[in-house]
Parts: sequence; C-alpha cells; structure tokens
Amino acid sequence: MYYYREMRELIEKYGSRYSDKPRTAMIRMIFWNLLYIFKGSKDSGSGVRGRWNAEWMEKEYASMMQKYSMLYGDAVNYLHSRLLEKEKEQYMLKIRWNKQVIPDGEAVHIVFITDNAYAFPTSIAISSITYHCNPAVDYRIHVIGVDLEDEMKQMLIKSGKRVDCIETSECQCDVDFTHEHVSKAALFKFKIADLFPDYDKILYLDSDMIVLNDLSELYRTDIEGKYGAAVTDYHIAKKGYRGLSQIKTKHYFNSGMLLMNLEEMRKHYLPQKLLSKKKEISKNTVFSFMDQDTFNIICGDKMLLLSVKYNFLNCYYEEMERYEMHKLTGIDFEEICRIYERPTVLHIGGKYKPWKGILGEKRLLYDKYMLINRLYREI
Repeated sequence: MYYYREMRELIEKYGSRYSDKPRTAMIRMIFWNLLYIFKGSKDSGSGVRGRWNAEWMEKEYASMMQKYSMLYGDAVNYLHSRLLEKEKEQYMLKIRWNKQVIPDGEAVHIVFITDNAYAFPTSIAISSITYHCNPAVDYRIHVIGVDLEDEMKQMLIKSGKRVDCIETSECQCDVDFTHEHVSKAALFKFKIADLFPDYDKILYLDSDMIVLNDLSELYRTDIEGKYGAAVTDYHIAKKGYRGLSQIKTKHYFNSGMLLMNLEEMRKHYLPQKLLSKKKEISKNTVFSFMDQDTFNIICGDKMLLLSVKYNFLNCYYEEMERYEMHKLTGIDFEEICRIYERPTVLHIGGKYKPWKGILGEKRLLYDKYMLINRLYREI
C-alpha cells in the first residue's frame, strides 16, 4: 500500500531505522522470548496439570501480545512524528507560497457541510485541498456550518485560503432519520442548489476525505445536460445492498463526492424533490444511508460516472486487488496501479475514523495532513 511505501521512502530519506530505538530492540526480544515459552508450554506435561499450564500460558501470551502491539504502535508513531517534524519546513515553504500567489481566471468552487462534531476533519480536508491545489487556480471553499460554534468556524476559516462559512441550523431540515456515524447535517446536501443561487456548478466533498492531487481537472468536467457527476460505489457493487432492489438505476454511485450542475438541478426543482423523497423513504428500513439512496433514486442515470480516482474508498485496499478493480471499472491496469498508489480523493468512509484513534496505515497518512492543517492555522 502506498501509505507504507511513503513511510519507507521517508525512513530511507532521513537514514532512520527502527533499530535506532532501544525500545524496539527490547520489544523484539520480548516477542521472540514469548514465542519460545509458548511453544515450550505446548509440548510440556500431560493430563490436567499440563492442560492448565498450556491454557495459562495462552492467556499470558495473548495479554503480552496486546501490550506488544501497543508498544509497537507507539514506536511507529514516534518515528513517524520525527519524520514529519523533519519535513515540517518543506510544508511551511509550500503553504507560504500558495498563500502568496494571486490566482487569475475562473474559480473552482468547493463546498463542505459540517456540524461541530465534524468540524475538525473538515478543516483537515480543506488544508489538503489548499496544499495540493494549483497555485495559478482560484479556489473558493464554502462551508455550510450547521449550528456551528464560533470557535469551530474560525478554525475552518484558518485551515486554507479563501474559506467562507454559511451558517444554518438543523431545524431547517425537517426529516426524522438517524444514522450510526452520519449526522443530519448531511441532508443540507439536498439544498446546495438553492443555497448557492449565483453559481451554476459546484464540487461537493464529504468531510472524511483527504485530497491528494489538484482538483481543477475534475472541476472542469463537462456535465452539461446532466444533474452532475459521481463515482460508482464499487464496495456496494461487489458486496451488494438490500436497498438496491428498490432503486431503479443501472449504476449505484457514492454521494461523498458530487460535481453538481446547479443550473440543471434548479431547472428541474431537485432540492424540493430530494427532500420530499427523503421524507417519503425515511421509514423504509431497506434504505440505511442518510442521503445516498435519495440521490440515486432521484438522479438515477442522469449522472455522469467518473474514474474511481475521484472517490477512492479506503476499504478498496482491503477488499479488492488491483486486477479485480481493473475488471470492475474497465480502467487500464497501469492506471489502476497509479490510482492505488495515489488517488486524487481518498474517502475514509465507514464507522472507524483516523481522527478518533490509531487505525494503522490510515492514521499514518492522516498524521501528515493533521500537521499541515496545524501549520495553516499557525502561519
């Protein structure tokens, strides 16, 4: 995976090694000693005493393995922090350069929706966009803040350049529906066309995303005559979903990234249709997504489907080999390999999030953008 490759390249760049840390050597010694003891306990004794000894050692082994994992995680995080600190100066130089450039030409308008619970990851997503944007392109980032505290609002504004915040309240969305890890704030996605009456096109992104490349090519996609553009949800295409039988669309798309044709949406009264349909299906238990099912029902096949690189779910790394993704998407295999290495938009979907705890490789990558986010707010 490219997260680990990125770590290895940084380690080689700075000449660091895990063995430089005495604690790592100690952990290895404990681990191998435990394996030796555990193997011996399996072979020693018989009868009740032998079985009791083996069971006791198994419990001790499991307990020590848990401690070992925690210590190893600490060691990796320590090393990663050291590497990030060494790169900090380079990050600062790029941030200062991006802030100084005065872009010229058509603006790229991007919108996020957040409440207080998701303000921090939203700020990190904003920083990742600004960090990777083409300095010659005028980026305008709009945040729809749902019942947002002033402290959170200021944090978001300082997370990039040209960030503004539109304030609204959850009581403006009268839909009785709850989701395990998605708040009702997501339903304001239905109202974007009305909230931005002066714009004909806008790019919506979920807060749990990291942008790893410039987005201007995506924004320039021709969506004339369409409601917008999105990416097929290949997780659902492979695993299935109980609501699909009632959604009459050929390709079920993920609504975490939507390039919206606001002019076309207003022309066909989509804000009203989307909200009305959500109210209608909110009691139907086969539909478990906050807004995604509704977008698929209403927009259906009037959406342009884009490359998976623009909404690459982190679960694809675990669920699909590159060749399988090549077969599913029809994209050239070499291009799929490049996407796996570095997608334009990485979507950390699902229940578990890297800003809430240590999640292996996802957290190591996320650490980098948490540091960049902190630098944006400091400079």
